[in-house]
Amino acid sequence: MHSRPLLIGFVGISGSGKTTIANAVTAALKAIKHDVLVLNEESYCKPLSQPKKGENERCPYDVSSAIDKVNLLHDLKQLKEGKSITCKRSMHSTSAEESKAILLTPAKIVIVEGIFLLQDENIRNLFDKIFFVDTKLDIAMSRRLKRDEKIEHTNSQYLDRYETLVRPDALVVQELKKYADVILKNNMEAESKASISEAYDSILGMEIQNSVHAHGLFVSHKVMDMFPSTGGRLLRSRL
Repeated sequence: MHSRPLLIGFVGISGSGKTTIANAVTAALKAIKHDVLVLNEESYCKPLSQPKKGENERCPYDVSSAIDKVNLLHDLKQLKEGKSITCKRSMHSTSAEESKAILLTPAKIVIVEGIFLLQDENIRNLFDKIFFVDTKLDIAMSRRLKRDEKIEHTNSQYLDRYETLVRPDALVVQELKKYADVILKNNMEAESKASISEAYDSILGMEIQNSVHAHGLFVSHKVMDMFPSTGGRLLRSRL
C-alpha cells in the first residue's frame, strides 16, 4: 500500500520570509534523500493584459484577486491523489501566450508556498499542515522595499503600491493566521533559525508516520517524538 502525498503549506504576508523558510526546509529534507515537490502560489497568478492603476506590468502575485484559486484548488486535489499536474506558470508575464506550462509529478512531500492559501476554506482544508510565518508589517515592508529597489521600483512607487494594493490584503492575511496549524515567528535571524528547525522537525515526523502507516505498522507517540528531535538537532548543527 502506497502512502498518499503529504500536503504542507507555508503562508505569510509578502516579505515575511516564508520563501526563505520553505526553501531551507526543502533543502534539508532533500539532503537526507526525502522526495519533495515544491509548488508556488505565484504559478497561479492570472496573466495581465492591461494592468490596473498602481500595478506594474509584472503579475501582482501579492494581490489576492490576481490568484487563480479555482485552478490552484484543482491541482492541489490532483497532487493529493497522487496524480501529475500541468502547472501553467505565468512567470510574471503579461499575456497567456507568454505563460509557460510544466509537468509536475507528485512527491511524498508536497510543499506549497504562498500568501493566500488560508483565504479559501476548500484550499486550506486540503493541507495536512499549514505553517504561518508571522512577521510584523513594518519588518515585512522593509524587506519588500530592499528587494523591490533591486528589481525596478523607486521608494515612492513602492510605497504607493504597498499602501493601495499590498497592505490591505496583508492585513487580511494576518487575520487568517488563526486557521494555521503552526505559527512560526520570523522577525529576526534567531527566530528564523528556530522556525526552520521547528518546521523541519514537524514535517519529518509526519513523513515517517505516513510511511509507517502505509505499511500497516504502528509506532507509539513516544517513539515518534524521538525522530523529529533528532532531525532537528542535525539541522540546527548546519544553521
